[in-house]
Amino acid sequence: MCHWSSFQHPHSGCSSSSINAFQCLHHFLILIAFCDATVMAMSLVYHSVGFCHPIYNTRGWIIFTKVFGITTVLIHSASLWLTVNMAILRYCLLSGGSSSSPSSSSFFSSCFSNLPSPNTMSAAILAIISALIVSIIGSLLNSNRYEIEEDGLLSPIHSNCIGHHEWKEGDLIRKYGIRQPHWWNCTMNAPIFG
Repeated sequence: MCHWSSFQHPHSGCSSSSINAFQCLHHFLILIAFCDATVMAMSLVYHSVGFCHPIYNTRGWIIFTKVFGITTVLIHSASLWLTVNMAILRYCLLSGGSSSSPSSSSFFSSCFSNLPSPNTMSAAILAIISALIVSIIGSLLNSNRYEIEEDGLLSPIHSNCIGHHEWKEGDLIRKYGIRQPHWWNCTMNAPIFG
């Protein structure tokens, strides 16, 4: 009820601390929506180019594909960690003063005594920043996992593409691919795309 009333009338029926807590949670929801909308918009661009599209076989497209993969993993990870941190803040807010067990309240106070109160903007900002830091650190390995491969040779266009986008029999394209770097300790060395 407080959640709904904070949308309709910011000062009706709820204490200022609960309104502040819901406003903090709204920041999480806005950031999560922004992350998800960004991933969806990038996916629209990525999926608009089919296998036979002329741009598909360019170096610019393979660079976009690599950046798309890295960025969507980072942004989706940030969205997930924001959701986790929002749930943790909600849990701390709802169970902070309502615990009747002395062991759980002492555990709670010892773990969270140096952190700001969960119904404050500083707690929300701390949780948002920590979600972004964890996402960036977790995505660093992914950003170095693949490299662009160019063999420098021209290859005939795939037979399924002949007749699409003005491709003709005998047309040649330069092949690009994305593969794992040689230093990556993995058994698969074949190109993934291309």
